[in-house]
Amino acid sequence: TYQTTNIITLLNTNSLEVNSPIVFTGNTFGGIEADQVYYIKSISSPNITVSRTRFNGIAGSEVLLSTDSGNCVATCYVGPDIWKRIQLSSW
Repeated sequence: TYQTTNIITLLNTNSLEVNSPIVFTGNTFGGIEADQVYYIKSISSPNITVSRTRFNGIAGSEVLLSTDSGNCVATCYVGPDIWKRIQLSSW
């Protein structure tokens, strides 16, 4: 994670989509909270930015991060998987 740009660097971003929910699990770092639903704000492989909010299907403002490094699992919910683990909320 990088504080100046609020970027999270991932191993790959192949199946990610902007505005999709993403959940980080394990030993999170850089200001990311484990098991919190975030929404993908931007993708510039291998980097993403995330938001804690989504309104009318669009990710809100970027989460402010600190510069840190580590390993955790990021699970993005797209297509038919979108409703499997996240709590539904109105748009």
